Amino acid sequence: MKQYRKPDKLRALLQRIYYSPKLKNLRTRYYYARYHNKNMERIRQQKQIHILFFIQNIGMWKYESLVKILLQDERFKVSIMPFPYPWHTKEQQHTFQNAIIEYCKKHEFPLSIGFDIDTQKYIPANKLNADIVVYTQHYNGGYVFWKLEKFWKHSIFFTTPYGIPIDDNPVFNNTLLQNVSWKIFYPTAMSEHVYKSNPITHGKNFMVVGNPIFDSIMKENRSCDNWKIPGPGLKRVIWAPHHSISPDDLLPFSTFLTVCHDMVTLAKRYSDRVQFVFKPHPYLYERLVKIWGKQETDRYYDEWRNMPNSAVALGDYHDLFFTSDAMIHDCASFSLEYLFTKKPVLYLSKSGHERYLSGYSLECYNMHYKGEVIRDVEKFITDVVLDGNDSMQARRNEFYDRELLPPNNRTVAENMYEAIKHDLLAD
Repeated sequence: MKQYRKPDKLRALLQRIYYSPKLKNLRTRYYYARYHNKNMERIRQQKQIHILFFIQNIGMWKYESLVKILLQDERFKVSIMPFPYPWHTKEQQHTFQNAIIEYCKKHEFPLSIGFDIDTQKYIPANKLNADIVVYTQHYNGGYVFWKLEKFWKHSIFFTTPYGIPIDDNPVFNNTLLQNVSWKIFYPTAMSEHVYKSNPITHGKNFMVVGNPIFDSIMKENRSCDNWKIPGPGLKRVIWAPHHSISPDDLLPFSTFLTVCHDMVTLAKRYSDRVQFVFKPHPYLYERLVKIWGKQETDRYYDEWRNMPNSAVALGDYHDLFFTSDAMIHDCASFSLEYLFTKKPVLYLSKSGHERYLSGYSLECYNMHYKGEVIRDVEKFITDVVLDGNDSMQARRNEFYDRELLPPNNRTVAENMYEAIKHDLLAD
């Protein structure tokens, strides 16, 4: 008897439905749920809980204050492990990893190297013995041997967004990591509606703790080596362009290629009144190499390094923010984070940028001066930075008090720590 075979079109339709991102997330959430409760019960019975922090680069790292608290509690073991992305060159992988090594040495943080970049040898997930796994980014990208699925039989997860989503696109707020995480520690309640609308978790794992940059405000004896000219004589301005320079990017909002050479001219023009720090996204360099080539890209970065009133910052940026006078940028995450300084900030955007924004990303954007071309940048520098005509200061201060202060009269790290203790430790 001839076997019945579904028509190709029907088979293709069923495959598209079965492998659709929404259904795939639902399937994997259900699959992981079989392990989650067992993992939670096992962890609660342990005398010590091992938390493994994966870190791609220092610029996206959000857990410094939390690690300091955890290291004071003998019930926790902490490991920090560099996580090189395979799509970066080996040179860039080494650059990011070396910066992480130096950072951990400086802060006396426990560092583990689980992957040898040169030999491609790695420690398998089941050998890392992690009870809790924390990824810096929530896209589940990178090497297959450390993907989320390699850990979920014996680990639980929590996450903190490294930036703010520009819109309600599921790419940003309905990822596998967010759907299986025991906790999503979020900076503000302004985005609560996004996570409550999640069709899988309905926001049950969402918890507002504040933005980790708030803890940096509490630091004493703040200093920053990036400013080339010491003292209060020159105003200090950061230019922080994003890496999304390709028209094929999901959100191609970067204005870098439009203003990059004019920004150098501007820095030279105001060399007696303003000093600049070029703070590119960590991935901008590689993106530029693909367009300009390595020689031209290096020449451009070196120009910012070598001008008498400018420098380049590639690592941790919190002290840089708080020692600056103003910033110019086109980065979604900085739309929120720089508002913690209460200082004037210009968002350099492409025409029609607002139509992509929703929720609190739009509120943050509206706390900025707006510009599209280099003359807007120059006007911001002359009128706001140099002449002090900061008409938005009161609005930023009110926004800070209303939206940015962490809850419970605690620091952000303390809020995370208390949540971890409450659910996992029997005090």
